[in-house]
Amino acid sequence: MCPKSRQKFSYGNILLELDRYDEAIAIYEVLNEKTPKWSCPWRHKGEALWKKGDLEAAETALKKSIETRETHYDAYVMLSEVQRDKKEYETALATLEKGLTYYGKDIEDPEKEVSNLEVTLLHYDLLKKLGRDEEAAKISAEVQEIAPDE
Repeated sequence: MCPKSRQKFSYGNILLELDRYDEAIAIYEVLNEKTPKWSCPWRHKGEALWKKGDLEAAETALKKSIETRETHYDAYVMLSEVQRDKKEYETALATLEKGLTYYGKDIEDPEKEVSNLEVTLLHYDLLKKLGRDEEAAKISAEVQEIAPDE
């Protein structure tokens, strides 16, 4: 990947952090065209679309991120969040649980991308929404270990 693509990606990420979603999405789209097998711009485009409220397009971009790099852990987590927001709880749980199998197996440090607490709370939320209270109670115990004040 060329340095200019990395610079564009970094700029897109700055725009994303500034909640300038349309501008960030435009940059990610250019990167998606130039480097379609680079998973990260797909994932970040999915995040921008999700935060903008376009759940369908976010889901498509996040699935493309996973298609281009199957072990992209944080893409699974974010896709699960999008599916939860679409009220597709079974699908969201399956996505999250598949993503959890890639924890620590991806090229990125999972803790830099998404906190364990955030992932554990998402897991708990999905189990509760599905009425799987016994499993949720086990997750709740994990939350108490990770963050006793939560």
